[in-house]
Amino acid sequence: MTAGEPARALTEERYLDDPRPLYHWLREHHPVCPLGTGKVALTRYADAHRVVRDSRFRRPAFTEIVAANPEVERRPSLSMFFRSQAYVNPPELARVRRFVTRELTTRRMDALSGTVDRMADGLLDDIASRLAAGATVDMHAEFALGIARNVLADLLGVPDADRDRLTGLVNRVLAAIDPLSTSEQLDAADEASHEVDEYFTALAAQRRADPRDDLVTALASPREGADRLTDDELPTMLWGTWLAGFETTASGIDHGLLVLARNPRCGPWLDGDPDRAEAFVEETLRYEPQVLLTSVSWLAGEDVTVGETLVRAGTDVRLMIGAINHDPATFADPDRFDPARPATPSFAFSQGPHYCVGQALARMEMSVALRAVRRRLPGLALAGQPRRVPTMSLRRFGSLPMELAG
Repeated sequence: MTAGEPARALTEERYLDDPRPLYHWLREHHPVCPLGTGKVALTRYADAHRVVRDSRFRRPAFTEIVAANPEVERRPSLSMFFRSQAYVNPPELARVRRFVTRELTTRRMDALSGTVDRMADGLLDDIASRLAAGATVDMHAEFALGIARNVLADLLGVPDADRDRLTGLVNRVLAAIDPLSTSEQLDAADEASHEVDEYFTALAAQRRADPRDDLVTALASPREGADRLTDDELPTMLWGTWLAGFETTASGIDHGLLVLARNPRCGPWLDGDPDRAEAFVEETLRYEPQVLLTSVSWLAGEDVTVGETLVRAGTDVRLMIGAINHDPATFADPDRFDPARPATPSFAFSQGPHYCVGQALARMEMSVALRAVRRRLPGLALAGQPRRVPTMSLRRFGSLPMELAG
């Protein structure tokens, strides 16, 4: 391991499936890990817990981002990302988030829970019969993605006929937030971002003319005074919701299946009691977080000492979620999967003012989907090594082959 590029090792083959040895090395040698000129990543829980709540750290303004990287302004994918709600600071952040949080009511969440259960059973009908015949099934492509994509599409109001097209665009757009992307990948991300933006702008216009019981209608509906999204904010909100809303949840379901296969003794946690299933989900999120390195940053507004390290004003600070979630100073025996461990909030969905607004929905989808798999396929096992996509941001699967244990 070299000190010059410690975080880049996250994409090396030896760490793709199990980055925990790297996490421990980084916490010991690089608690404030260098990512390049003017950028660092935090690897310890206490440091992250402090920084996300410290008013001396904030999201950088778009003008500051462009000043540091002029390419952002000419690339639609980067420009859209850095103008999204992820880069809004308090107190404006509360106003922007309110438009989504007020729609995720108990009624809507209960309805979506039933939808997830029906979707899972529908997908598992075909999967179970094929597995029983001795087939191997890619549970990433045929289960996790199907659940996460269709739940989000139902919530937003995306018609069935448009879902495949939008799904195909997501992987291209995600290249915009991966620091290892090539110029060709960014070109493709720009083209895909333009298509997604055009699509949601048109869908919002349709919903204004023909309202439905969906999130696009709710966000696009005209409202008085400040209680509305602006014409610039609306497509960015919808773009960001679609982009972030199902790949991360699919990754959560994937990791739940993986943990279940590798820790069969924990299977009973998914049987019957919803509270125990929620504990299983929480431990999965800590143990196998969907995000390796946050794509959003906290900008140091002044010189601040973090741990034993002086972070200079203007430094771009990121969080290495896996390292933080496996910090032994916060989580006893952190490399052991244990749903019974004392409840300490992990950083799977971040913390502080910028916590993930969709975390309750993602947790619900994971819980319902994993309980359905446990109920229908208690003998599900890995049928080979999972294939992961080597990125420094989202922990994505290329495939998750599974079979019924003989």
